[in-house]
Amino acid sequence: MFEQTQTRPRQTGVAERDLAPAQDSVQGHTLSDFLRLLFRLLDENAIRYCVLHSWEGLPDSLPSDLDMAVHPRDRAKLAQVFQGLLAAGYRPVQCRHHAGGHRFDFVWLEPQGVRAAGLDVTDKYREHGMTLWRGEELAKERWQFRGFWVAGPAVEFAYTLARRS
Repeated sequence: MFEQTQTRPRQTGVAERDLAPAQDSVQGHTLSDFLRLLFRLLDENAIRYCVLHSWEGLPDSLPSDLDMAVHPRDRAKLAQVFQGLLAAGYRPVQCRHHAGGHRFDFVWLEPQGVRAAGLDVTDKYREHGMTLWRGEELAKERWQFRGFWVAGPAVEFAYTLARRS
């Protein structure tokens, strides 16, 4: 689908090494690999997190973006996780702030072409200017499923209900 060439366009303010894909950027990079590495890095950095909903198919499929809650005192450690993802060839391309959190978008190359995934990370859940849950409350009853942490059933239910109403 995409053909690599030897010449790359020069862009102001971007080093040529930043434009070049990592040596192994096409081999072994899948959505499942991305998510497994993400979860491993979160655990290695002792970040208290949980996936808030739609976790049943993870890490092999992701229905949309990945909604996660992070304990507020662990937010600063996310930079180390993102450095680890970047070192493995998963490039952060966008960060958007929204009420109570941030959305981070990553891209990588697969043999079929470019792939992307979005992480929606919150340390509190807000609706209409009100904080409904803090991150420590969202992650309090978490439990492990297939090697990653998911929200407790009551939190998952309440979060899903609040989002859809």
